[in-house]
Amino acid sequence: MSEEEEPPLEELLDHLEAVIGRLSEGSAPLERLVSDYEEAARLLESAEARLDAATRRVLELGTDVGGTTPPAPGQDPDVPDPPRRSPGSGS
Repeated sequence: MSEEEEPPLEELLDHLEAVIGRLSEGSAPLERLVSDYEEAARLLESAEARLDAATRRVLELGTDVGGTTPPAPGQDPDVPDPPRRSPGSGS
């Protein structure tokens, strides 16, 4: 695998869990713990970036296919948005 190719997300997350497990034990020498912490931070940053990119792609596909934007993560799709008021319509 070249430096430009990244492992599958699942593999990256498994590696992150292994590093976190070593950190949780806390029995390694300090230098190893610091190194593991740095590695975990890099893995987490990479995983978050890939998940964000995947979310954006899914949202774009949802808009392209159906003509409407799917609900944002965390938004309940069964609860309609409140009606929008036009400017100058009162309250």
